[in-house]
Amino acid sequence: MTRFSCLLLLALVASCTAHKSHNPLMDIREPLQKHQKAMDTSINLSASPLVLNSSGDVATIKLSGVTDPSITDIIAVYSPATADPAKSSPVKFLSAQYFDSSYLTSGSATIHINLVNLHSDVVFYFYKNASNEYDWEKSHLAFGGRSNVITFSNLDEPNQGHIAVTGKKGEVRISWASGSVKNGQYVRLGGASQRYSRKVIAKPDTYAANDLCGSPATDWGWKNPGYLQSAVITNLIPGKKYYYTYGGTKNGYSREASFIAPHGADADQTLQFIAIGDLGKYETDNSTEHWGEDNAPWLTTQNIRKVVAKGDAHLVLHVGDVAYAVGYSAQWDEFLEQIRPVAEAVPWMTLPGNHERDWINDITINVTDSGGECGIPYEKRFLMPTSGRDQPWYSFDMGPVHFVTMSTEHPFQVGSVQNDWIKKDLESVDRSLTPWVFFSGHRPMYIDSDGWEQPDGDLTVAVQLRRHVEPILVQNNVDVCFWGHHHSYQRSCHVNNEKCGSGPVHFVVGNAGFGLSTNLATEAPEYSEFVDTSEHGFSTVTVDKNNFYLEYHGNTHGPNEGFGLEEPIDIVLLAREQQPPVLSTLDHPTKVVNHVRERASEGESSVLNKRRHLDTTTSQHHDTIETTRTLDHSDDTRGGM
Repeated sequence: MTRFSCLLLLALVASCTAHKSHNPLMDIREPLQKHQKAMDTSINLSASPLVLNSSGDVATIKLSGVTDPSITDIIAVYSPATADPAKSSPVKFLSAQYFDSSYLTSGSATIHINLVNLHSDVVFYFYKNASNEYDWEKSHLAFGGRSNVITFSNLDEPNQGHIAVTGKKGEVRISWASGSVKNGQYVRLGGASQRYSRKVIAKPDTYAANDLCGSPATDWGWKNPGYLQSAVITNLIPGKKYYYTYGGTKNGYSREASFIAPHGADADQTLQFIAIGDLGKYETDNSTEHWGEDNAPWLTTQNIRKVVAKGDAHLVLHVGDVAYAVGYSAQWDEFLEQIRPVAEAVPWMTLPGNHERDWINDITINVTDSGGECGIPYEKRFLMPTSGRDQPWYSFDMGPVHFVTMSTEHPFQVGSVQNDWIKKDLESVDRSLTPWVFFSGHRPMYIDSDGWEQPDGDLTVAVQLRRHVEPILVQNNVDVCFWGHHHSYQRSCHVNNEKCGSGPVHFVVGNAGFGLSTNLATEAPEYSEFVDTSEHGFSTVTVDKNNFYLEYHGNTHGPNEGFGLEEPIDIVLLAREQQPPVLSTLDHPTKVVNHVRERASEGESSVLNKRRHLDTTTSQHHDTIETTRTLDHSDDTRGGM
């Protein structure tokens, strides 16, 4: 199949699924504010248990007495229970298509909904004629009933725990949410389970609606975040396992978690980490929240959890578009609970994307992608070792790698504060301690895309990144770059100024969870070596003093759907014996859905990589051969360590 035919087919598929990008919580705003009809007093709605034990417990809602039941009916979740439905968005809602199968004939249903402890009580509302999943019945929506209030046994339960490195050897930062409890919060820490020899006090913080930039963050989507705690743990022994809990006497302590203290700069260590972008969250009870996405965020998180549980990752690098809260505060709480089993065990290092920071008439790109948050909730919840308030660029060392992150949402032109910082940081790297340098940002510098939109199309921003940032990366021998934003997995050659031969290898890892991007260029750019827009997934990286080894995994690729860890789609090896390192794809069975290109020419050494190619016209599998280039760098003078 030609690339043009593939793109045409993908465009048709995208047009059929484009409605999934709607924001249901925003779409329901007008009906709830303007078109509510009188309550049907014959409807009974009750919730139990009256008291839930802990975050993640299930509430049972019993509904009866509904006349003329319809698939367009919904149950909406509000927290706190005093929230005014005409002024506040529900946390989420469940469509009648997920009620009991007998609902449409009986008008009765027993419904189960998972609840994260948002540090406030909960109430459920029933609405008739609200939604058929994507189209809102603005003129017919009717308020059908309100349940009793239910709560948690500990509304100030410490939850949402996650750790990060601070940029200093022997340190980590542990962060969590503590509800209404401001002071007296601690981390208890020890070298054995349930035996805590240290107690470190936390520093509280929070933010208010008037700290944010606009709607829905300041009104419709606003929910008080409560107090956000963080404690820096010092004097850790690298490689040692520590057990900990967080909280205090007023609100109790969390369940025990553990982590292995990270190594600082050390060329003799082997580092394993996971690279992802654009993850978001998913409701496991079939509820709909503000995006209505499929289960990809959950599958990716569960797969990452498996890798971490096996001890095969020391770090998660999340290159922007984190929770996709975009002005709906409760989504941050739910996202942090989603990643908590991983983020309590290994540092979850983030950088801002457009959906965390961008707002109109601001220093960032002039779009409304953050939903009025303008970076405040992100910075308050993910405390990275940054340069200062709203300067979310930073670097840190771990094992043989010096990591540098930038914000593509802030000015990065030559002469900007960020550009000067990047240059200074890269010029200070000691390659004897960290022989590898990895660079990360949200919007990619190299991308197979057709996005020339103003002001923030994929290629529009990529041109600016190549003009203002790429020369610094090349001059300082950056080895690898990780990007997100385009919801695909992509890999470039060693590239500089759009020409293969020298420079970093660029990976786009933006397919962790949100809807896949299919907007590829009609003709693949010369620097593009591998593109997969067919499924969600994540990348695992193992790096030692001399070798970089990456495996790209798809969530549905392998013998068990959702757990495709045994069969990578792409494998990449970079070896430091040559300068720059040779990029080699190993002979491995893989699946490429969108395009397979043979690009070897005379004079180039080649590695034949047998791939499993899905022909999208027939849905049949064919064995094909893709030739990818292993470049001859014998005359290359680019410096290395």
